[in-house]
Amino acid sequence: MHLTKIILPLLICILLTTALNAQKPHCLVKTFAPAFNTKAVTDTLIPVSFQSGTLIIDSALAGGYVCGTNAYGDRAKAQVFYITDSLNYFVEGCGLYIGKVHVNEAGKLLKVYLYDLSGGGYNKNGFAWNIAPGYVIDSVSIPVTALSDNQLHFVNFGQAAWVTGGYAIGIDFSDFGTNELALISTSHGDAQGSELAWEQLGNGEWHSMLSSWPFDADMGIFSLADLSTAHIKDFSDAPVIKDVYPNPVHGNYLNVSIYTLTNQTVQIGLFDMKGAQVLNSEINIIKGDNSDICLLLPGEIKKGTFLLSIKSFNMNYLKKIVVY
Repeated sequence: MHLTKIILPLLICILLTTALNAQKPHCLVKTFAPAFNTKAVTDTLIPVSFQSGTLIIDSALAGGYVCGTNAYGDRAKAQVFYITDSLNYFVEGCGLYIGKVHVNEAGKLLKVYLYDLSGGGYNKNGFAWNIAPGYVIDSVSIPVTALSDNQLHFVNFGQAAWVTGGYAIGIDFSDFGTNELALISTSHGDAQGSELAWEQLGNGEWHSMLSSWPFDADMGIFSLADLSTAHIKDFSDAPVIKDVYPNPVHGNYLNVSIYTLTNQTVQIGLFDMKGAQVLNSEINIIKGDNSDICLLLPGEIKKGTFLLSIKSFNMNYLKKIVVY
């Protein structure tokens, strides 16, 4: 039997100016500029609730966060996406709306999974099949050193995956501590659809957040999908990463093609899978230009898998790179 968990709200006030954090009893108030004025590398499935609802971080009474690591030993959180308009499309990656990351430990990885819905889980009405995350279609691991507080991170899977009917995208933090990671979510009752947020308990069972806390909200996990329809939100402020090539890399040169509608400065970093940064570069991008940036990788770089980070003022684009 799974005991109902207890929540303490940490409200994130959405402001357009920057100010110091203010503390109130039982409530952390943070200055926060939403990341939804950004343009993803492709279409971004962001629920309407994130445009109109109240964005929060909820803390668990036992310690940690409702939508993140906590003292209850939760292993993973996932957001379910149902395809209800008879479309089949390719999922290229996801957006992760990270609220807090309190760990900077080399070698620690956040695992991101794309699931089908073949799994069994406990919803508010009891156990049911084909509603919960099941088979892992694709995955990518992110060094925590590449993550930042209060930022929307765009993560690309190894290749676009064809989906139909429904799927889930989730994060696995089973080797994290109690207070180390939190996603931003809508408040309870602001969800676009009921029981779309799920969690995997320490025993491996999947439960809807409504059944286990109870908490019915949309978590900051967004799908990057290859299609354009009226119900998908498009944005225009942040840089568009048009291409990263060659990948795999043969030699010491990596090219990044970026387009932006505003003058911006981007930070480009390359991390190995232990979290060590092997490249750090700051590039000024001129609005309206198709900027092709040639990066010279360190001569002593070893063969293996790396994570490319391209960070602007309101987004962080993450992509797996293989060096031969």
